[in-house]
Order: sequence, then C-alpha cells, then structure tokens
Amino acid sequence: MQKNKISSQTKKPKLLLATTNQGKAKEFIDLLGPLQIDVLTLSDLKTRGPTFPEAVENGSSFHENAVIKADHYLKSTRLPTLADDSGLCVWALDGRPGIHSARFGGESISDPERCRKLIALMEQKTDRRAWFETALALKVPASDRVMCWRARLEGVLTYQPLGTNGFGFDCIFVPEGFTRTLAQMTINEKNLLSHRSLAIAEMVKDVEEIKKLLAGCGEEL
Repeated sequence: MQKNKISSQTKKPKLLLATTNQGKAKEFIDLLGPLQIDVLTLSDLKTRGPTFPEAVENGSSFHENAVIKADHYLKSTRLPTLADDSGLCVWALDGRPGIHSARFGGESISDPERCRKLIALMEQKTDRRAWFETALALKVPASDRVMCWRARLEGVLTYQPLGTNGFGFDCIFVPEGFTRTLAQMTINEKNLLSHRSLAIAEMVKDVEEIKKLLAGCGEEL
C-alpha cells in the first residue's frame, strides 16, 4: 500500500503538446526538459485510439491561435494542454506569411516548396529582414486561467535554401548576429537561440507555478 502511494506521488504530471508536427514536437520535448513533465503529442494520442476534430485556427494573431488550440484540445482530451502558434514574418511582405506560415502556398505542398515560393516573392526585394515569432498558451482542466508566453527571433532571409536540419523556413533564415541559417545549425545550437527556445525560457521562469497547476490535474486519456 505504501509502495503504491510513493509511486503515485513521484509520477510525472502529463502535458499534452498540441501538435502533430514531428520536428516541432522533438524541439519542444527537448526544450521542456527543465519542467520534468511527461510530454504527449497529438500523434501519441492517435495511437491510443481516441479521435477528435482539429482546432480551427481562425484567430488574427499568433497569441489568439495558440489560445484557441489550447482550449480546443483541453476540451477534447481533458489533459493539460500546451499549444503554440508560430511563423515567419517578413518586413518587405507586410508581415506575411505570419499566422499563415504553415499553410503558405497551399495545404499540401512540402516545406522545400514553401521556401521556394517565398524566395520567389522576395526576388525583387532588397529588404531581407524577417523574424520568427512564437506564442505559447497553457490551459489546465477545471480552470479558466490561460498562461501565455511570447518571443521573437530577428534575422534576414537568404537568396536560396541552405542546410538540411530543422524544418519549415529554417533553411532560408539567418538569425541576427549569425552567418548560418537555422538549418545549418545543430539541434543544440538552434535550441540555444530559436524563437521557441526563447518562449520556453520565459515559460520555465514560471516552472513552480506550472508544476502546481499540473499536479492538480487528473488523467482522462
């Protein structure tokens, strides 16, 4: 009896990461290490059998979309949910693709195709400045509270894809102060400076508060 009690007390709290993007999931799981929690993704849940509709990301900002996703998947799974919305914003394109980054150029095209489309749009542009932006939202069961964090990474766009690591627009983005794209960096190098790592660094500052919230959550799935 005592053994079971100790096991229950030491069990890591669960947190659902609201993404099916494997590259993003790996990056998040690595970065969330300091929180000492058991991170699940939407892909993990699909292997268990439950099905639920995807969130409709109809917000007008990264922050709004992150909150929409956190709320949707919390209600669908009853698991504490961390959602992010992030994307690339280009000064010369009035902030585009922005919140439409994941679907830029069409729903079914590949990341390399998206990069080529963006490079083509920038062909006559001399201002290559851009930034990656991330908004995080955390919601837990039995609470109306939403914890949010934001960060951005400034940089410039290249004239052609460079590097094979990373995903999305990493291969055409050079962070400010560097000479290599995010895709030319190792995962450890990228995790020291990416927009997601900066947002999670802000999140980790609230680690004790987050652990208290998660400790009071049951497991529905």
